[in-house]
Amino acid sequence: SIKHSHSQIIALDIVPNIILEKSKRSFKHGKCLYCELIKKESKSKRKIFSNTSCIAIAPFASRFNYEVMILPKKHIKNITEFTERQFEDCAELIKKVIVKLKKIDISFNMVLNYAPKGKELHFHIEIMPRKAVQAGFELGSEIFINTVSPENAAEFYSKR
Repeated sequence: SIKHSHSQIIALDIVPNIILEKSKRSFKHGKCLYCELIKKESKSKRKIFSNTSCIAIAPFASRFNYEVMILPKKHIKNITEFTERQFEDCAELIKKVIVKLKKIDISFNMVLNYAPKGKELHFHIEIMPRKAVQAGFELGSEIFINTVSPENAAEFYSKR
C-alpha cells in the first residue's frame, strides 16, 4: 500500500478471527496439524529450505503467488520460546526468501502467527508476496486465485 519499505506493528485488544480459527482447527484431532504438516512437507516438492530447527515450505493451498510458510520443526507456541539457535535458523530462512523476492522485485507482507493466551497454535511465519492484485472476486468471496503452483514456487526459491 506504500511504495517504500516499512514495517507495522499493531496491538489489538481482540484476537483476530483467523487466528482463533487456526488455533481451533490445528488441534481438531488431538495432535498438532502443523507438526504433521512439517513431517509430510519435509519430503515433498513443496519444501523450499530447511535447516537444523526450521523449515520453509510453499503451502499446498497457497493464497498468493510464491507464498511461503516458515515453521520451527519443534512445536513452539510463541517466538518468545525460541532458543538463540532457532532465532538464527529462522532468520536464515527469512533472509533466503527475501533475497529471492528482491531479485524479481516483488513486495511482500510477513505475518507472525502465534497462539493466543490459553490456546494452542504452532508458531509460524507467513510471507505473502504481492505480485498479483486482489480484485472483486477475491475480495467478495475470500477465495484466492493463485497462478503459481506451490511446487513451482518451491522450485523458484530452491534454484541457485
